[in-house]
Amino acid sequence: MIFFICLIINTSGSKPIISLTNGDSNNGVYIHEAVLKDDMSFGPQEYIVDMEENIYVHDINTSNDSHIINRIIKFDSTGKQQFILDKKSVPSINDIWFGPITVDPLTNDLIISSSGTIGSTPKNGKIINKSDINLFFLRFKSNGKLAEIIDIKDKGIQGGFLMYDYEGNYYCKNVDGVFKINKDFKTITYIPKREAGIQGYSQWSGWVSIGSANEYTLTNKEEGKYILKIENKKTKEMITFVFYDPPHYGWGGFIEGKDKLGNIYLNTLSLSFIRVHPMNKEISTVYLSELGIPCGEGDTRHSIMISPNGYVYISLLVRNSLNKLLYNIYRITPQNFNVKEKVNWGEK
Repeated sequence: MIFFICLIINTSGSKPIISLTNGDSNNGVYIHEAVLKDDMSFGPQEYIVDMEENIYVHDINTSNDSHIINRIIKFDSTGKQQFILDKKSVPSINDIWFGPITVDPLTNDLIISSSGTIGSTPKNGKIINKSDINLFFLRFKSNGKLAEIIDIKDKGIQGGFLMYDYEGNYYCKNVDGVFKINKDFKTITYIPKREAGIQGYSQWSGWVSIGSANEYTLTNKEEGKYILKIENKKTKEMITFVFYDPPHYGWGGFIEGKDKLGNIYLNTLSLSFIRVHPMNKEISTVYLSELGIPCGEGDTRHSIMISPNGYVYISLLVRNSLNKLLYNIYRITPQNFNVKEKVNWGEK
C-alpha cells in the first residue's frame, strides 16, 4: 500500500500538540515526580508517530502491584484522543505485556512487541516459568482493531526498542547490537554494536554520524566552523561537510532518523537539529530556544521522534501554573528549519 498524504500542519513552537496530566484517566499518564534529591522525575518512556502524524503514547505504571497499567493511547494529528489499547484488546493472550512499539511503513499499522501466555489462566499464586511465556508481535490497524498475532520462536530478538526502514524491515535494538527482521518478522541478520553506530529511536537510516573531533580545532571554533562527517554503512559512502553558524552551538551529534524524502536528521545534543539531504546537498537547522520550546525536567527516555513526513517531535516534562508536572509533546514543522546559505560540501 502506498500513502499519498498532503499535510498542512502549522502547530509548532512553545504550544504542545499533546499535554497530559499525571494519572490513569483518559487525559493522564503515569508521571513519577521526584521528591528526593537523588531521585529523578520521569514520564512515559516511549511514543511513536505514524505516516499520518498520529501519535501513540505508551503509558506504563508498575508502582502499584494491585493496579499495574500498561496501555497505548492513540491521538490524531491535532492531539485529539482516538482510543486506548490495553490487555482487553488482546483477549486471547493471558497476562499480556506491551513492549516496544513501532509502525509498519507499508500499511501504517501499529506494531507491538509483546509477551504473555496462551491457554487457561493460571490460578492465583501460581508462579509462571519463563519458559511458559510466549513472545509475540501484535499488529493493530489504525482504527484500533487487532489484525494479527505473530508467534515469535526466536526469543533473542526481543530488545530495548523497535525501528523500521521504508522497505518494511524492522530493527530490534538491545545493549549489544541490533537484530534486523524482515516484514514477515523473521530474523535476517544480527548487526553488532560496533557496526550499528549511534542511532535514534525513529527510522533505521542506514547512515551513522562518525564525528570529526580529530579535525576540530580552536581556530574552527573561533571562526564558527562546523565540521560533520556521516557514513552510509551499506554503500560505504562518506560525506564530509562544513558550514558556518556563529555563535558556535556544537560540533557533533547522532542520527535520529530519516524521512520519506531521504532527509537525515541529526541531534547535535545542544538543543538543535540538523537536516541533511545527501542527494541534493541541502543542509538546514532549527534551534529549540528560538521556537520557545522549554528545556523540561526529568526524563522521558525516547524523547525525540522523526515522522516520515519530516516533522520532529519532542516529549518533555514541564511544570504548569500549579507546579505539577505535565507530559507534553511538541511538534517542529519542516518549515521551522532554516536552509543554510553558506555550505562548503566536502571541505576538509
